[in-house]
Amino acid sequence: MRRFTLLAMIVVTAACAGGSAPAAVSSPGAPIKIGLLTSLTGNYAPLGTNDKLAAQQMVDAVNAKGGVAGHHIDLMIEDDQSMPAQTIISYNKLVDAGVVAIEGPPQSTAELALIPIVDQKKVPDVSVGASDDQVIPVHSYVFQTTPLASQVAKACLKQIQSLKFTKLAMLTDTKNAYAIKGHDTTKALVSQFGVNIVADESFETTQTNFATQIARIVAAKPDLLLVWATGAPPVIITKQWGQAKTGIPLMMTAAEASPLYVNPAEPEVEGVYVQVTMGVIGQQVPASNKFKKLIDDFALPFQTANGNWP
Repeated sequence: MRRFTLLAMIVVTAACAGGSAPAAVSSPGAPIKIGLLTSLTGNYAPLGTNDKLAAQQMVDAVNAKGGVAGHHIDLMIEDDQSMPAQTIISYNKLVDAGVVAIEGPPQSTAELALIPIVDQKKVPDVSVGASDDQVIPVHSYVFQTTPLASQVAKACLKQIQSLKFTKLAMLTDTKNAYAIKGHDTTKALVSQFGVNIVADESFETTQTNFATQIARIVAAKPDLLLVWATGAPPVIITKQWGQAKTGIPLMMTAAEASPLYVNPAEPEVEGVYVQVTMGVIGQQVPASNKFKKLIDDFALPFQTANGNWP
């Protein structure tokens, strides 16, 4: 039984609305083409792999009930290889294939690069990246379903406060838009939660040796280290942090709420705090919670099909 802690929080869907309806389906009974633009290779594959599983599950469920107004959904999947430039190429490829809307990409840096193209093409994009800058200011064809980085920051600080920790260290990926926004929000809000930042270290996505940052953080004697990053670096950081035997707790954000973070980070992941939305913990949500049925309807089939917590 894993002992890492899941910090549950309920977040209302954040989306910007507007624009016209998707293009009409060409003929009765013709499939509705929807695109999934995600990262199946590269640094953000831990995000994109589960996105693909979830999207396919939802499409299969709708199609099993007859589709939408008699039209089955045709899910077209493109891998952006975790590269913003490829994200734009993949978006255009899906648009040219006639999709009426697109889900993805799974991370904010690529989404921010994509927004000008979405504004131009006017094919709705529902992102699962999490930077506030994706939807503030509003873009008529850009939507976001994930918690904002600022909301994640507040949830983490609330938990840090409840643990009675007052000295915080942060380690941030400076090439990731979600991480930067989360870091900056945390820095702006710490005083409201009675927390002081005693170490503030950074790195770039491709870094693989964190010994220098770890040494400086340990020397600052924080009560906890909060990491703002996604993809491969959190696994490496977790293993190196655990092997250093710092004795200082580690906290990861919602981007690491996946078996693709937890499993490769064993055994050093034991005891790590991971902030998540309630859906991720599936059947562990108590029966009294008003979202229980909604979560179970998705989580249980996902776990049955994939052997993963959702």
